[in-house]
Amino acid sequence: MKIKKSSFLTIGIIVLIMAMENFFYLIDSSALNVPGVFNCDFIWLAFLIFFLGYSTLKWNIIGKRINAHFKLIILLLMIFVIVSSVQCSVLTGQPIWYGLRPQRRYFFILALYYILRFFYSNHMIEDNLMQKGILLIGIASVMLFLMQVLIGENFIFIHVMHNERYGSMRLYVDSIFCVIIGFIGLNNYLKYRTKKYLICVGLAFVYELFVAKGRLELTALIISLTLGILLMKKHKAEKLIAICTVIIFFTIFISTQYFDEIMSGIELMTQGVRENNTMYGRMIARTNYSEQLNRSMSTMIFGCGYPNDLYAPAARLAETADRMPLSDNGIFAFIYVYGYAGLIVVLACLFKMLRMAWRLYREQGEYTYIMYIVFNIVLSYNIVFWWIRPAWTAVTILLMCQMEHMLYDPKNEEI
Repeated sequence: MKIKKSSFLTIGIIVLIMAMENFFYLIDSSALNVPGVFNCDFIWLAFLIFFLGYSTLKWNIIGKRINAHFKLIILLLMIFVIVSSVQCSVLTGQPIWYGLRPQRRYFFILALYYILRFFYSNHMIEDNLMQKGILLIGIASVMLFLMQVLIGENFIFIHVMHNERYGSMRLYVDSIFCVIIGFIGLNNYLKYRTKKYLICVGLAFVYELFVAKGRLELTALIISLTLGILLMKKHKAEKLIAICTVIIFFTIFISTQYFDEIMSGIELMTQGVRENNTMYGRMIARTNYSEQLNRSMSTMIFGCGYPNDLYAPAARLAETADRMPLSDNGIFAFIYVYGYAGLIVVLACLFKMLRMAWRLYREQGEYTYIMYIVFNIVLSYNIVFWWIRPAWTAVTILLMCQMEHMLYDPKNEEI
């Protein structure tokens, strides 16, 4: 049976995103990595670079006019990667390559936008196949991760950092698949009234409650899904039932340890922090970020650059070794690296995405995009997955292209 070009490209993109998560983290990359020499992500990154080059030459993408609304924003974000490497070199003497190296994945995944946008504009990607693939992988991921939590440390087959929280194992998988199936599931239920998709919503909660155990992540999931329910069109009776279900769930939630710790975190932020609390490290790091940014007009505008932990002076300036890594300081770390100019570009991107997501909701009854954006907004105080996790960056780029495709592309046949 002949496989359509669009099916082949769609499956290839899904597999690439899976590779960014080490294929369910079944691959023990830490056993193969050599700091400063080799990293397992070189394998899928090399494929990505080849794919970018091959696609550009084969379809002459540079010479084609594509209706890409995010092209300038993406280009600026890529330029900021280079600027941040130079900026850190100027401030600390860190070699420019040392600043580029930790950002290599982010840089080339951003470049993927132009290829995906071309594919979507020419109907070379199958949306239905893409969605089915993401749902299947998300369901399988939750099952595998939950199995690892239940087995515990007796047998480790999910190779990520882990510790204990609430009496059982916590996995730091940060999986995009496990979260986005909740948004797609609720979207499909609200659009098609098919109850089987509610299983995906339930699995997203299972992931957050029993695998990730992230307080802010769970809060962001609840807020974004609740927003989806509140935006539900028609079906007033079902909307009322759904709202009552949310109220009951929230009532149960506020009596749990999760809620107690969230309130403790809010209290610590407003009244002061204890030295043995993770929030303490974050607040100290953010104070340092502010001090470093205020050193000069240059640092305020362009940031302090990207510090590589292998270069001690840069790491000391950011206090990544003594306090919290950049990945645990959310949008504050992003501003530290790229400055307020970088923040302005991200806000412009966010505004454009929200406007498109709202149009899709109003005109086509699509909920996925607005829920995904709200989830990341809530989460950004502590975590910006779209910056620090390759699979999240890739899916964010993918959703951008999907929104543009649904709003602006004519119904042409694939090339």
